[in-house]
Amino acid sequence: MKAKFAVFAALSLSLGFSVAPPQAFAAKAEVNEKQITPGLREAIDNFLKKREEAINNGDFSSLPFDKIEETAIYFRYINDVQNFTITNYETSYDMKGITENKDNYEVHIYLIQEFVVNNSIESGFADDVKVVLNKPAASLNKNSLVNDSNETSNDFEIVKMSSDTLETDLNSEGVIKKGKDFKAKMKKQNTKKQLSIEAPEGAALASYSYDGSEAADYALDYALNPNPNYYTWNNDCTNFVSQALNYGGIPERGTTSGNYKKWYYRDRWDVSNSWINVDDFYEVATNSYTIFGSDLDYASELSLGDVVQYDIDSDGDWNHTAIVTKLTNNGRYDIPLVSYHSSNRKNVAWDYFVSKYDECDYRLIDIHE
Repeated sequence: MKAKFAVFAALSLSLGFSVAPPQAFAAKAEVNEKQITPGLREAIDNFLKKREEAINNGDFSSLPFDKIEETAIYFRYINDVQNFTITNYETSYDMKGITENKDNYEVHIYLIQEFVVNNSIESGFADDVKVVLNKPAASLNKNSLVNDSNETSNDFEIVKMSSDTLETDLNSEGVIKKGKDFKAKMKKQNTKKQLSIEAPEGAALASYSYDGSEAADYALDYALNPNPNYYTWNNDCTNFVSQALNYGGIPERGTTSGNYKKWYYRDRWDVSNSWINVDDFYEVATNSYTIFGSDLDYASELSLGDVVQYDIDSDGDWNHTAIVTKLTNNGRYDIPLVSYHSSNRKNVAWDYFVSKYDECDYRLIDIHE
C-alpha cells in the first residue's frame, strides 16, 4: 500500500469520531496467527489502505485512536517548524497475535509507517498497535469466528485502535509553538565549529577507528526492525545506540581496568549497565578510554554517529538516547536527524523530542573518529 502526498501548511488534528465504550469479559482466548481467516486480514488491509488515503488528504480526524495520533503531530511539526515536505507515505504491518473476546477480536500488529522527507530522506515510525474488530452479529454465538473461512472483510467492523507509543495526550499547538521558539534559538548557534579534541591523556588513540557513517548506516537498517541477534528491552534506546557504535568500530570491553570501563553485550543476562543504561553510557562515553567522546555545546556541531540524550522532565533523571543518522540542510545550516528505539523512529528531527515536552533537557555527545 503506497500513497504519495505533500504535507500542507495546516493539518486537522481533531478526532471527530465516536468509539463504543469498552466492555470487559472474563473469558479470553489467544488465537494462533495462522488461524486468522483471509476475511479478517483483508479487513485490516482495507482499513490501513483507507487510512493512507486519509493521511494523503490530510484528514487525521478520521483515525480511530482515543487520543491524537503522533503521526499527525510530527507531520505538522516537520511542515510548520522545519519547512520540510513529506512524500511517499506507506504502511505495512506484521501480525503479532490475536485475542478473541465475546463480541470482538483484539488483533495485535507491529505497524510500520515509512515516508520520505525532502524528497530524499527515508524516515519512519514503528509501533505496537492493537486493532479492535467487532464480530458479525450473526456469528456471535459461534465458539470461534477465526476458523470460519466464509467470513469476508465486510463482516468485520474496526472500531478502535490503541497504542502506548503512537497515540498521545500532547498539545499539538504547544508542540508547534515550542518547536518554532526552539528553532529561533538554534539559529543563533548555526555556525559549524571546527573541533580540535584530543583523546584523554594516556589513552591509546589508535586502539580503534570509529566510522560514524557506518554506525549511522547500522542504525538506519535496524531503527524500525530491531536486529534479532540482540535482545530487545522495553526501554531499548541505549542498547540500540550501543549496537550502532560497536558496528561503527568501537570494540566491546568486558572488564574495567584503570581508565578503561566495561561496555559489552553477550546476551540479555550478561550485559554491562553502560551498554543499556542512559547515565552509565554517558559516563563511559565522556569519562573513560573505552569510548572517546565529549560534550558538545551546539547541535550544529553534531556529525553522523554522534549521540543525543534527553531528560524529559529536566529533573536530572536522563531518560533517552538517540544517534545522529542524517544531516539535512534547510538552506542556512545543517539540521541533525536522529534514530532511536522505544519508540522506534528513523530519521526524525532531533529537536522534535525536545519540543514534545513542557520541560526537556538534552546533551550532545561527540563520538570522536
